[in-house]
Amino acid sequence: MGVFTSRRVHLPAMLAALVLVCAGTMAWSQPLHRLPDGQVVGLGLLPTPPELLRTFPKAPRLVSKHLRGSADLSSQMPPAASQGSAGSCASWATTYYYKAFQEGKEHGWDFSSDTQRISPAFVYNLINGGSNGGSSLGGNFSILIKRGASTSAS
Repeated sequence: MGVFTSRRVHLPAMLAALVLVCAGTMAWSQPLHRLPDGQVVGLGLLPTPPELLRTFPKAPRLVSKHLRGSADLSSQMPPAASQGSAGSCASWATTYYYKAFQEGKEHGWDFSSDTQRISPAFVYNLINGGSNGGSSLGGNFSILIKRGASTSAS
């Protein structure tokens, strides 16, 4: 299907949710980390610059009585994959998972092929010019809004 340029990104809610994906490691902009099994993975979450955060729309105040305690969306997501040694966790969270979830809901994807998976490398390389220096969640969302995303098959 090629490049997805849908600018429908619900930034405030997704920034809050996705920060848990990357910040759960408690490692901000550390280049590599060794897992207990010996695998080396990249860590590269950078804080979103305040001037960029100010450009995003404000999230509506949520009242907790309207929220469930938990939700399992794993059946509506692409399969888990590894970022390897690249510091691209923010691109994986925003592009591979969030944008694929959004496109999957819109197009009824089951993520069975690369034509139904969104490429985190597309956005990661745009945001950092091909260097492996990490990125911010807000920077990745900004690229998704301005440029869209590409499937892994493209």
